[in-house]
Amino acid sequence: MVGGSKNTAHPPGPVDPARHQPSNGPFSRSRLSRSSRSSRGSRRGDRRFCRSRRAVVLAVLVLAALALTACGQGEDRPGTVSVDPESGTVSGSGTGTGTGTGTGSASGTHAGAEAGRVEPKPAGATQVNVTLKEWAIEVEPAQVKAGRVYFLVTNAGPERPHELVIVRSDAEPEQLPVADGRVREDQVEMVGEVEAFAAGTRASGLFDLEPGRYLLICNIVEGEGDQATSHFAEGMVAELTVTP
Repeated sequence: MVGGSKNTAHPPGPVDPARHQPSNGPFSRSRLSRSSRSSRGSRRGDRRFCRSRRAVVLAVLVLAALALTACGQGEDRPGTVSVDPESGTVSGSGTGTGTGTGTGSASGTHAGAEAGRVEPKPAGATQVNVTLKEWAIEVEPAQVKAGRVYFLVTNAGPERPHELVIVRSDAEPEQLPVADGRVREDQVEMVGEVEAFAAGTRASGLFDLEPGRYLLICNIVEGEGDQATSHFAEGMVAELTVTP
Protein backbone atom coordinates (compact mmCIF):
# COMPACT_ATOMS: atom_id res chain seq x y z
CA MET A 1 0.00 0.00 0.00
CA VAL A 2 1.34 3.45 -1.07
CA GLY A 3 2.01 5.97 1.77
CA GLY A 4 1.02 3.52 4.44
CA SER A 5 2.81 1.24 6.74
CA LYS A 6 2.54 -2.47 6.70
CA ASN A 7 2.34 -4.54 9.82
CA THR A 8 4.16 -7.72 9.36
CA ALA A 9 3.03 -10.55 11.61
CA HIS A 10 5.67 -13.02 12.61
CA PRO A 11 4.45 -16.48 13.35
CA PRO A 12 5.29 -17.68 16.78
CA GLY A 13 8.50 -19.51 16.92
CA PRO A 14 8.93 -22.97 18.35
CA VAL A 15 8.61 -23.28 22.07
CA ASP A 16 11.76 -24.29 23.88
CA PRO A 17 10.74 -27.26 26.00
CA ALA A 18 13.66 -26.70 28.31
CA ARG A 19 12.14 -23.42 29.54
CA HIS A 20 8.95 -25.14 30.69
CA GLN A 21 10.50 -28.13 32.39
CA PRO A 22 11.10 -28.08 36.13
CA SER A 23 14.70 -27.60 36.90
CA ASN A 24 16.62 -30.61 38.06
CA GLY A 25 19.75 -28.61 38.74
CA PRO A 26 21.70 -28.23 41.92
CA PHE A 27 19.44 -25.44 43.24
CA SER A 28 16.36 -27.65 43.20
CA ARG A 29 18.19 -30.54 44.82
CA SER A 30 19.52 -28.20 47.46
CA ARG A 31 16.04 -27.02 48.35
CA LEU A 32 14.76 -30.57 48.59
CA SER A 33 17.75 -31.59 50.65
CA ARG A 34 17.27 -28.72 53.09
CA SER A 35 13.56 -29.47 53.37
CA SER A 36 14.26 -33.13 54.06
CA ARG A 37 16.93 -32.30 56.64
CA SER A 38 14.56 -29.83 58.30
CA SER A 39 11.82 -32.45 58.50
CA ARG A 40 14.20 -35.04 59.95
CA GLY A 41 15.57 -32.51 62.41
CA SER A 42 12.05 -31.65 63.54
CA ARG A 43 11.26 -35.30 64.12
CA ARG A 44 14.49 -35.77 66.08
CA GLY A 45 13.64 -32.70 68.14
CA ASP A 46 10.19 -34.09 68.89
CA ARG A 47 11.70 -37.38 69.98
CA ARG A 48 14.22 -35.63 72.21
CA PHE A 49 11.43 -33.53 73.75
CA CYS A 50 9.32 -36.64 74.43
CA ARG A 51 12.30 -38.41 76.00
CA SER A 52 13.01 -35.36 78.12
CA ARG A 53 9.41 -35.19 79.35
CA ARG A 54 9.41 -38.91 80.11
CA ALA A 55 12.65 -38.57 82.10
CA VAL A 56 11.16 -35.74 84.19
CA VAL A 57 7.97 -37.72 84.88
CA LEU A 58 9.93 -40.84 85.83
CA ALA A 59 12.14 -38.82 88.17
CA VAL A 60 9.08 -37.41 89.96
CA LEU A 61 7.50 -40.86 90.25
CA VAL A 62 10.71 -42.38 91.64
CA LEU A 63 11.01 -39.65 94.29
CA ALA A 64 7.37 -40.14 95.29
CA ALA A 65 7.78 -43.91 95.53
CA LEU A 66 10.96 -43.57 97.59
CA ALA A 67 9.19 -41.20 99.97
CA LEU A 68 6.28 -43.61 100.40
CA THR A 69 8.57 -46.60 100.90
CA ALA A 70 10.71 -44.81 103.47
CA CYS A 71 7.68 -43.57 105.36
CA GLY A 72 6.63 -46.06 108.05
CA GLN A 73 5.45 -43.92 110.94
CA GLY A 74 9.03 -43.08 111.79
CA GLU A 75 10.21 -46.68 111.64
CA ASP A 76 13.19 -47.94 109.68
CA ARG A 77 11.63 -50.30 107.14
CA PRO A 78 13.78 -51.43 104.22
CA GLY A 79 12.19 -51.32 100.81
CA THR A 80 12.93 -51.40 97.11
CA VAL A 81 11.70 -49.36 94.19
CA SER A 82 11.75 -50.33 90.51
CA VAL A 83 10.87 -48.32 87.41
CA ASP A 84 9.77 -49.53 83.98
CA PRO A 85 11.31 -47.00 81.52
CA GLU A 86 9.00 -47.98 78.69
CA SER A 87 5.66 -47.75 80.45
CA GLY A 88 6.68 -45.16 83.02
CA THR A 89 5.31 -47.20 85.93
CA VAL A 90 6.87 -47.32 89.38
CA SER A 91 6.56 -50.16 91.86
CA GLY A 92 7.76 -50.36 95.43
CA SER A 93 8.03 -52.98 98.11
CA GLY A 94 8.80 -52.89 101.79
CA THR A 95 9.31 -55.31 104.62
CA GLY A 96 8.28 -55.20 108.23
CA THR A 97 7.38 -57.51 111.08
CA GLY A 98 4.42 -57.64 113.40
CA THR A 99 2.52 -60.05 115.58
CA GLY A 100 -0.90 -58.47 115.59
CA THR A 101 -3.16 -55.66 114.56
CA GLY A 102 -5.23 -53.26 116.60
CA THR A 103 -7.55 -50.36 115.98
CA GLY A 104 -7.75 -47.11 117.84
CA SER A 105 -6.18 -43.67 117.79
CA ALA A 106 -3.10 -42.54 119.68
CA SER A 107 -1.78 -39.08 120.50
CA GLY A 108 1.12 -37.67 122.46
CA THR A 109 -0.84 -37.09 125.67
CA HIS A 110 -3.91 -39.18 124.77
CA ALA A 111 -6.06 -36.30 126.00
CA GLY A 112 -7.77 -35.96 122.63
CA ALA A 113 -8.05 -39.66 121.82
CA GLU A 114 -10.68 -40.47 119.22
CA ALA A 115 -13.44 -43.06 119.38
CA GLY A 116 -12.29 -46.63 118.95
CA ARG A 117 -13.08 -48.75 115.90
CA VAL A 118 -14.21 -52.35 115.90
CA GLU A 119 -13.29 -54.79 113.13
CA PRO A 120 -15.29 -58.00 112.58
CA LYS A 121 -13.99 -61.11 114.32
CA PRO A 122 -12.34 -63.45 111.81
CA ALA A 123 -13.68 -66.97 111.50
CA GLY A 124 -11.86 -69.40 113.75
CA ALA A 125 -10.44 -66.76 116.11
CA THR A 126 -11.02 -67.02 119.86
CA GLN A 127 -12.69 -63.97 121.39
CA VAL A 128 -11.58 -62.34 124.64
CA ASN A 129 -13.67 -59.51 126.09
CA VAL A 130 -11.70 -56.82 127.90
CA THR A 131 -13.12 -53.91 129.90
CA LEU A 132 -10.91 -50.91 130.71
CA LYS A 133 -11.98 -48.51 133.44
CA GLU A 134 -10.61 -46.27 136.18
CA TRP A 135 -8.73 -48.12 137.66
CA ALA A 136 -8.94 -51.76 136.61
CA ILE A 137 -8.88 -54.18 133.69
CA GLU A 138 -11.37 -57.03 133.50
CA VAL A 139 -10.77 -60.03 131.21
CA GLU A 140 -13.28 -62.69 130.19
CA PRO A 141 -12.27 -65.46 129.75
CA ALA A 142 -8.92 -65.30 131.52
CA GLN A 143 -7.64 -68.45 129.79
CA VAL A 144 -7.68 -69.35 126.07
CA LYS A 145 -5.97 -71.74 123.71
CA ALA A 146 -3.01 -70.69 121.59
CA GLY A 147 -3.69 -69.29 118.16
CA ARG A 148 -5.45 -66.25 116.81
CA VAL A 149 -7.09 -64.31 119.62
CA TYR A 150 -9.57 -61.52 118.92
CA PHE A 151 -9.77 -58.88 121.66
CA LEU A 152 -12.98 -56.87 121.90
CA VAL A 153 -12.06 -53.97 124.18
CA THR A 154 -14.54 -51.64 125.89
CA ASN A 155 -13.45 -48.36 127.49
CA ALA A 156 -15.93 -47.98 130.34
CA GLY A 157 -14.18 -44.78 131.43
CA PRO A 158 -16.03 -43.04 132.75
CA GLU A 159 -13.84 -40.12 131.72
CA ARG A 160 -10.38 -41.02 130.51
CA PRO A 161 -8.97 -42.60 127.36
CA HIS A 162 -7.32 -45.99 127.82
CA GLU A 163 -5.21 -48.44 125.80
CA LEU A 164 -4.48 -52.15 125.92
CA VAL A 165 -0.84 -53.26 125.81
CA ILE A 166 -0.14 -57.01 125.69
CA VAL A 167 3.13 -58.20 127.26
CA ARG A 168 4.32 -61.80 127.49
CA SER A 169 5.98 -62.25 130.88
CA ASP A 170 6.25 -64.62 133.83
CA ALA A 171 7.07 -61.69 136.12
CA GLU A 172 4.64 -60.16 138.56
CA PRO A 173 3.34 -56.70 137.56
CA GLU A 174 5.44 -54.96 140.23
CA GLN A 175 8.57 -56.61 138.80
CA LEU A 176 8.21 -55.07 135.36
CA PRO A 177 10.75 -52.35 134.44
CA VAL A 178 9.12 -48.95 134.85
CA ALA A 179 10.33 -45.43 134.07
CA ASP A 180 8.33 -42.26 134.71
CA GLY A 181 5.24 -44.32 135.45
CA ARG A 182 5.39 -46.32 132.21
CA VAL A 183 6.38 -49.93 131.67
CA ARG A 184 9.53 -49.94 129.53
CA GLU A 185 8.11 -51.53 126.40
CA ASP A 186 11.59 -51.87 124.90
CA GLN A 187 12.67 -54.04 127.86
CA VAL A 188 9.79 -56.51 127.85
CA GLU A 189 8.39 -58.96 125.31
CA MET A 190 5.66 -56.77 123.91
CA VAL A 191 3.21 -58.62 121.65
CA GLY A 192 1.13 -55.67 120.48
CA GLU A 193 -1.41 -53.10 121.53
CA VAL A 194 -4.81 -51.59 120.94
CA GLU A 195 -3.98 -47.90 120.92
CA ALA A 196 -5.65 -45.31 123.14
CA PHE A 197 -9.31 -44.58 122.43
CA ALA A 198 -12.00 -42.48 124.05
CA ALA A 199 -14.20 -43.40 126.98
CA GLY A 200 -17.60 -44.81 126.10
CA THR A 201 -16.38 -46.48 122.89
CA ARG A 202 -14.98 -49.85 121.84
CA ALA A 203 -12.03 -51.06 119.79
CA SER A 204 -10.63 -54.40 118.69
CA GLY A 205 -7.36 -56.18 118.05
CA LEU A 206 -6.29 -59.52 116.58
CA PHE A 207 -3.11 -61.23 117.79
CA ASP A 208 -1.36 -64.58 117.37
CA LEU A 209 -0.61 -65.80 120.87
CA GLU A 210 1.67 -68.69 121.78
CA PRO A 211 1.30 -70.66 124.99
CA GLY A 212 2.40 -68.68 128.02
CA ARG A 213 1.44 -66.04 130.56
CA TYR A 214 0.51 -62.56 129.44
CA LEU A 215 -0.04 -59.26 131.20
CA LEU A 216 -2.61 -56.82 129.84
CA ILE A 217 -1.86 -53.25 130.89
CA CYS A 218 -2.84 -49.67 130.21
CA ASN A 219 0.46 -47.84 129.84
CA ILE A 220 -0.81 -44.26 129.67
CA VAL A 221 0.67 -41.57 131.91
CA GLU A 222 -1.22 -38.29 132.17
CA GLY A 223 0.40 -35.10 133.40
CA GLU A 224 3.97 -34.55 134.55
CA GLY A 225 6.00 -34.63 137.73
CA ASP A 226 4.02 -34.76 140.97
CA GLN A 227 0.80 -34.28 139.01
CA ALA A 228 1.38 -37.32 136.79
CA THR A 229 -1.14 -40.15 136.85
CA SER A 230 0.14 -43.57 135.80
CA HIS A 231 -2.73 -45.82 134.74
CA PHE A 232 -0.54 -48.87 135.30
CA ALA A 233 0.42 -47.75 138.82
CA GLU A 234 -3.24 -47.07 139.58
CA GLY A 235 -4.00 -50.75 139.00
CA MET A 236 -4.81 -51.13 135.31
CA VAL A 237 -3.22 -54.55 134.80
CA ALA A 238 -4.65 -58.06 134.37
CA GLU A 239 -3.43 -61.57 133.53
CA LEU A 240 -4.25 -63.82 130.58
CA THR A 241 -3.13 -67.44 130.33
CA VAL A 242 -2.69 -69.09 126.93
CA THR A 243 -2.59 -72.89 126.86
CA PRO A 244 -1.34 -75.23 124.09
